[in-house]
Amino acid sequence: MDGGITEGGILHLSPVQEAAAKLSFVVLSAAHESYVLEISKVLEIIRIPGITWIPGARPPVRGLINLRGSIVTVLDLAEFVSGNSCKADERARIVVVEGSGLKVGLLVESATSVAEIPADSIHPPMTTLDEAQRKFILAQTNIGQLLVGILDVDGLVLQARAMQAST
Repeated sequence: MDGGITEGGILHLSPVQEAAAKLSFVVLSAAHESYVLEISKVLEIIRIPGITWIPGARPPVRGLINLRGSIVTVLDLAEFVSGNSCKADERARIVVVEGSGLKVGLLVESATSVAEIPADSIHPPMTTLDEAQRKFILAQTNIGQLLVGILDVDGLVLQARAMQAST
């Protein structure tokens, strides 16, 4: 195929176009590891406002924030991937994402940049990841010399919902 839109309206890329395609990701850290999120899932990145604790909530839920009149649940990303809490210092941020039809905030140690990653440099996750990480990492790639996991936003949100339903 030459690349272009077929009669059915589906875009087909030639091998050359597909190899040149780049995807955008937000680069962040949690539990002293680097991860990326699809930029299309990220609604905004904010400094940490006051987080209201929810009685009976279990990790990874940190609480609720009021985001311009909307109540958003905040999840600690470090809890998902390592079982440890995120350090909420001056570099920490809440990355507001939408996954599985829900808007949630992910507490991260930092959100540093946006990276354009060639589609052909995305690979399946390493089999050496521990079980907690394998649940939420869709794939892996390199940004320069840094190996990063591509996070599954929908999986994170569904897991948090299931954990809270069991309380």
